[in-house]
Amino acid sequence: MIGVYNQLGIHVTCLGNHDLDFGVKRMSELVGQTGPSSWLISNIVLNQQHPESGHKGWVSPGANHTRVGGLLRYHVISNWKDTGLKIGFMGLAEKEWSGCISHKAFPEGFEI
Repeated sequence: MIGVYNQLGIHVTCLGNHDLDFGVKRMSELVGQTGPSSWLISNIVLNQQHPESGHKGWVSPGANHTRVGGLLRYHVISNWKDTGLKIGFMGLAEKEWSGCISHKAFPEGFEI
């Protein structure tokens, strides 16, 4: 599937529920084989109370939290097809989305 994905010329991809079926490590390995494209997830972040987050207390959702798998929060295409258009993308997961993911695959310490 990676070969097909790479041939499609995809510029931006949002993390989906099956991308974590085999855990964050495997997802990160597969994402690393795709390109050139930007993988996004804007709101699955390491809980600020988690020891690895480096945060104490509440942190603004816009802050530079650690995102699952090191994915990007957003991506901007500055000059789409030389038209001068600037297009911004973000990838959002809803709370109910985490229920579709195996609890073994959803990373400990991360929250939507």
